[in-house]
Amino acid sequence: MNGLGTAPGFSPDDLATVTSISLIGPASFLREVQAMLPQATHVNGSGMSELSGYYAMSPLDGSAEMRATTGGKPVSGVEVRIIDPETGLDSPRGTIGEILVRGYLLMEGCCRDPDKTASEWPMSATKINKVACGGN
Repeated sequence: MNGLGTAPGFSPDDLATVTSISLIGPASFLREVQAMLPQATHVNGSGMSELSGYYAMSPLDGSAEMRATTGGKPVSGVEVRIIDPETGLDSPRGTIGEILVRGYLLMEGCCRDPDKTASEWPMSATKINKVACGGN
């Protein structure tokens, strides 16, 4: 979508039949896309490479502003917490913290690296675990 509005020959009428669109990006960009395609419901989300897709998505009935400025709510079957990494306690709303995710979409370990998986991927049925492999 980035650059589409200024592409030679493009008209928003070309996308008049689009009814929904899923994008991520800065709020200003998402507002521009929503203004360009007012008939389409924009769905925002949050995801990570260690997950098999979005762990949170904005609801279809959320306001356009909410969908442009938040990553949404956890999808069905997924738990999300934001914690203070130093204390392990939940971070107050509006503060920066570490994202913890638990659910069916979490990868099972670090590719071809059982030692890193063992040390940095402490999966537990009773804990929400940090997505922490990074690297390759």
